Amino acid sequence: MSSSISFLYFSTSSPSGPSSSSTSSFFQVYLGFDELRETWKKDEVDEEDVIDVTIEGKLYAVFCIDKGYFATDGLCTHEQSPLSEGFVSGDVIECAKHNARFHIPSGKALRKPALVDLKTYPVKIEGEKIYIGIPG
Repeated sequence: MSSSISFLYFSTSSPSGPSSSSTSSFFQVYLGFDELRETWKKDEVDEEDVIDVTIEGKLYAVFCIDKGYFATDGLCTHEQSPLSEGFVSGDVIECAKHNARFHIPSGKALRKPALVDLKTYPVKIEGEKIYIGIPG
């Protein structure tokens, strides 16, 4: 890891830039060697659930399933619908718009109309915080 780490704070209610709001819906952006971004606290993501996180204008999905925490692109590869509006069952997310299904840990498209897999991102848990690794 690099010797200097920058901390930026963004509110999920205002993903377009820094915010001084005092709500609990904050995530930190760690800019360093491995580009870890804190997305949420573990207790704010229920099991078999998904949340949206917008980082630098890009939507990501963070999942909690019985196998752990996972992160993918936040939009269905079929028609760009937010996956957070879908249904999580086991290790599968079903898009709410046209019922495309994806395997959460691998991002693999499991059912048409989606033909393109989701990109997945590494997840790291430190204490109660969830971090996702974003390419620099």
